[in-house]
Amino acid sequence: DGDPLTITWEVTRGSLTAQNTQNTVMRWAVPATAGTDTVTIRANDGSVTTTLTAEVKAGTLQTSNTALSAYIKVNSPYILDPSDADPRIAVVANATMNVEPGVELLINTEGTYFDVAGDVEAHGTQDEPIVIRPNNRTFKCTTDPKWWEGFRGVSNDTDGSLDCEYVEIWDANWGVRLLQNSRAVLRDCRILCSGEAGIRFEGNGSFWAVDTRISDGIGDGISIGGPSIVSLPDSIRIEGCAIVFN
Repeated sequence: DGDPLTITWEVTRGSLTAQNTQNTVMRWAVPATAGTDTVTIRANDGSVTTTLTAEVKAGTLQTSNTALSAYIKVNSPYILDPSDADPRIAVVANATMNVEPGVELLINTEGTYFDVAGDVEAHGTQDEPIVIRPNNRTFKCTTDPKWWEGFRGVSNDTDGSLDCEYVEIWDANWGVRLLQNSRAVLRDCRILCSGEAGIRFEGNGSFWAVDTRISDGIGDGISIGGPSIVSLPDSIRIEGCAIVFN
């Protein structure tokens, strides 16, 4: 009805500085440590107040091409920003990448992939899944399904394995791609909005998917085969899974 508005902002950490006289645009000086904060906005016209709240997150930046040995919830979300020239995050042979429940890994560089020659141990829970997705909230499912490359398993006889439980992988060309003798176990995972395949198994190792949902990709849900297979896979088990709209 044309009444002037008084707009106020609050945030749980850091500080906000007005960028115009109407207080409709603010700049957030982020806190020094990672975490999730709540911003509260109130608009009052002299008689009625409307309140909006939203979560904002301060993350931990990683520019290295080598995976950390441990991704922990207290430092989440992690913003993974390898170089454009080499968008690889390597889990090297004889090393382990551990991911705690509730961790978010946000991919900041197009074409990024996890190059798994060692071991990935990512164990979320039903209440605190591990979420891996692009650091871009404007993406809509199946509009950018090849933006990053997902997990790529390569191995010798002893390395190259993924053990994932309650892990969500969004908008990857392949959520998981297994080559050579690499192996993976996926339990209660979700692979969403993939490109060529949610899971592509073209190696000679082993692959188990149990109670896992693969949905809304533009290619295959699970693809088994390919030119790199030189002998029969060691083991394939698909049990209790849902493959929907792929």
